[in-house]
Amino acid sequence: MISLRFRYSIHYKCACAGPDGKPAGRDCPKLWRADRTWNPPHGSCGWAARVPTSGGTKLVKRYGFPSKREAEAAAGYAGKLLDLAGGDVITRARIGDMIAAAKRGIPLPAAEDVARRLGLGLDPSAPGITVAEWLDTWLAGKRRTRRPRVRCAPTRCTAGYG
Repeated sequence: MISLRFRYSIHYKCACAGPDGKPAGRDCPKLWRADRTWNPPHGSCGWAARVPTSGGTKLVKRYGFPSKREAEAAAGYAGKLLDLAGGDVITRARIGDMIAAAKRGIPLPAAEDVARRLGLGLDPSAPGITVAEWLDTWLAGKRRTRRPRVRCAPTRCTAGYG
């Protein structure tokens, strides 16, 4: 039985360079206060979760949140998107593909939009169609286009010119 519950963990990290020149991550001494609590002005908070995708389960990490509360809200939102699929494993994998493909700094699509696309039977990660694309398909489907009507003969209309 596949577990449909979305589980995530909250992590803290820093971009400071360590003694070896590599990012220090969790080992930065400025990241933690003396009482071993996180120092928010120094590092960033993020979440990590295993997300089902069409290629199997993938570890997704998203950092850059200023507080633990915002990181938990973002992870909860990703879980809310996955819950839109219900028990359908294929739809859940498509939504997981969308979450895994999201670029850093770009928010995930609204849950209402994803629910609407699912209700219409569309791929949740597919972008919407533009007016230009719709007009092209509409015109291609027309059997014939109306020829422009000429109100008068060209010789009569242009007789006074020239």
